[in-house]
Amino acid sequence: MKKSLLLFAILFLGYGVVLAQNMSQKITDKKGLKRLNVSVGTTFSNFISSNDAHLIWAYIPEKGLYSGGIISDYETNILEDIKTGLSFSLGFEYYLKNNLSINFGLSYEERGIDLSTNTTFWESKVRHTLEVSNHYVMLPISLRRYFKNDKFYLQGGIYTGYLLNSDIKTYTRSDYDNSVEEYTYNGKGKDYTKNFDFGVLFGAGFSQRISKNLFFNTNILLSIGMFNIDDKVSYYNHVKYRKPSYKYLGLTNVKNIACKVSAGVAYQF
Repeated sequence: MKKSLLLFAILFLGYGVVLAQNMSQKITDKKGLKRLNVSVGTTFSNFISSNDAHLIWAYIPEKGLYSGGIISDYETNILEDIKTGLSFSLGFEYYLKNNLSINFGLSYEERGIDLSTNTTFWESKVRHTLEVSNHYVMLPISLRRYFKNDKFYLQGGIYTGYLLNSDIKTYTRSDYDNSVEEYTYNGKGKDYTKNFDFGVLFGAGFSQRISKNLFFNTNILLSIGMFNIDDKVSYYNHVKYRKPSYKYLGLTNVKNIACKVSAGVAYQF
């Protein structure tokens, strides 16, 4: 009986050692694993500006950037002026070790501002609205740290963006004579916006295995631009003048800020 118990104990201990080695091998084997990530989402974006918005309604490229004289004392609001847009991403993930990976890829993102303000001019109320839609191709690079059985992660890194197109819509309504001025300039915004953007990003996410090599991912990512995107130029009679501190759509020293919420799938190989 004692010999049988001893033999059983030896076999159980040996099985435990082999099992532990196999589990350890499975964990360390994550180094070098690769994932292809595809996701779609929504961006909630705005502009960070160092000054208030002035002469918003006067953005009329055919007449010059500052035609008109109404001044708005409106201050941009990080929440009220949010613009929503679409996002599509294709990314590649490589495990540096069992719980740390590097991520890079390409994405399309729509960013901008949806601004509305009321002013008083000659005792009449004037309402201005401005909508800017900047369309970017983004190249993000980040490190991702996994926690809790590789289901939750934090990430941080940098991004570079290239401006594909810029659409601008302005609307002004005056109570004085019920006049309405509305302008739409598809693509014209590129004349006033720098082609490149650069900034930092950080966020968190969740990953759930749904098959041997397939994962479902959800992700929230905050990106903040580090450089101004306004081109600091003025137009008069279709002539371009470069001068310091000219305002971009009524704002000065404009930077991008955006929060992207997305979901997608990843294939591991």
